[in-house]
Amino acid sequence: MQQRVAELPVLLDELAASVRGGHSITGALRATTGHLTGPLRRDFVDMCARLDTGLPLAAALALWADQHHQARSIRTVASALTLASRSGGPVASAIDSVAETVRSELAMQAEASALAAQAYASAVLVAFLPIFFGAIAAVTDPTSLRFFLGSKVGLGCLMLGICTDGVGWYWMRHIIRAANPA
Repeated sequence: MQQRVAELPVLLDELAASVRGGHSITGALRATTGHLTGPLRRDFVDMCARLDTGLPLAAALALWADQHHQARSIRTVASALTLASRSGGPVASAIDSVAETVRSELAMQAEASALAAQAYASAVLVAFLPIFFGAIAAVTDPTSLRFFLGSKVGLGCLMLGICTDGVGWYWMRHIIRAANPA
């Protein structure tokens, strides 16, 4: 799905150029389909086949959006092209605006993924650093190891620390996944 969405700005640029060259939106879709190489090519070959059977452009675009309902960018493109085909006006500039919107969404998704990777690395560090320092303390100061393993208070502290570390790890992963479901 991500590759399909990543191809949208290039597709929209070609559609806008084709419309500026005198094609209708349907004609631009047909002309642009030949230049596509990725997953969008199959989508638009299918869409052109539907158009050839007499299905209206709005219905063909709606089917395409329904097939990829989880991709907001595809729904946006389908809606914009449907609206442009019905209303006329400066279609090419409308398509350019949608392309810019999709580019912005892709850039925000890329930034969110990068930030999620940083957050994940921080979560790993925060979760495993206490274990590392515990091991160092056990090697350098055996009395601390005797305290944690040899007394009820020490075992309680150790178990509480392990539990809170595990809860922290779980919570950080939950936050990261919620912020970046991809």
